Amino acid sequence: MSLFSLFFDGHKELLEEIKLLDKKHNLNLVRKLETETIKTQFLSTIIEIHFGIFFDKIAADIFYEKKIDNKTPDWTLWISNQQVLCEVLRLNPSNPDQGHLDFTDRFMDAIHEIEIGCILYFEYDESLPRNHIDFADCKTEVQNWLQQNRIHGDRIILQNLIEVEFVEFSPDFETVSLGGGGGGINYDFRRLHSDNSALLTKARKYDEMIEKTELPYIICIYLDFHTWFQKRDLYRILYGSRVEHFENSLFYSHLIKDSLYYSEDLKMKNVSGVLLYEAGEFIYFNNYSNHRLNPQNLMKFLEIQHPHK
Repeated sequence: MSLFSLFFDGHKELLEEIKLLDKKHNLNLVRKLETETIKTQFLSTIIEIHFGIFFDKIAADIFYEKKIDNKTPDWTLWISNQQVLCEVLRLNPSNPDQGHLDFTDRFMDAIHEIEIGCILYFEYDESLPRNHIDFADCKTEVQNWLQQNRIHGDRIILQNLIEVEFVEFSPDFETVSLGGGGGGINYDFRRLHSDNSALLTKARKYDEMIEKTELPYIICIYLDFHTWFQKRDLYRILYGSRVEHFENSLFYSHLIKDSLYYSEDLKMKNVSGVLLYEAGEFIYFNNYSNHRLNPQNLMKFLEIQHPHK
């Protein structure tokens, strides 16, 4: 089954939205998704489309991958008589984290095929040699183990590496329901603000073009759940750490020296703002030092600006 069929089997309403967006702006997005065979690229395109659906609600016209000055931004908007360029960044887990997540998904998929209604929990050490695990053998071991009466807390060790614990049999499930996992997520802020981070790489990519055209440039970010980063983390990285002051009454300011927007070396001087898509919500982080948006567009985006607190 194709990636397209697998994904949209559970997202039929989104597919209808994409078809309408396609027809309205002649974007050819459905065709691109139908022919994509690489999962990461397929999901990246889906994220780009979510931003496109949002832009369609506020822009007079939108263009996908339109070439401008030898660059091809993901979205080009014509909004309130101004052209705005937008690049989409899907911040994924780190490579080691993704390895753990992929292994967990494959293991859970294998065990989920067992047609016995019950709940299990599993865990494994992050040093586990993932490439040497036989998922079919794991499935057979668990299936045979479940043929016997089990009580809460019973455990089985698979291939001397993965521990599975029985929770309960349940008539509410037709197959095994499995929870758990292994390893820890690399919660490292350098993945957001280091010089070689995906965010700053995306910012620098358009420096020359933006300085030449003077067009507003917005970086659109999707924070994958498995990165563990949240909107407050992005706020701190862009605006600096919050500092409390006590003079007459309590108020807040920011240490701008550790911010991307206001750093002395102006790392993001040509980025008008960052638009975050998280859990179905769009949140804006305006660059007040150099946004290049006309007054009408600035007001549009400030309507969804992250609060200054």
